[in-house]
Amino acid sequence: MSIQLPDDLVPFVAQRVTTGAYPSQDDVIRAAFSLLEERERLVQQIEAGFEQIKAGQCIEYLPDSLPKFLANIRAKSDEILRAARAQ
Repeated sequence: MSIQLPDDLVPFVAQRVTTGAYPSQDDVIRAAFSLLEERERLVQQIEAGFEQIKAGQCIEYLPDSLPKFLANIRAKSDEILRAARAQ
């Protein structure tokens, strides 16, 4: 497959390679598609979360339960990081 970039994106890709941020144009495009895939996964997760809220499948946190809320966020982020590293 061959991809023709719009003229306004060519300098962007070239700069990323020139500065050494990426070893090649292909790597810049690969990273862009990887981010697009991640964005789509996040949108799906957010949509699923909204559906869970609508269905009452959520925990309500009150101002005095901030420590529990933060602990849950830390635990979930640790779980996501472990899964990402395992890939």
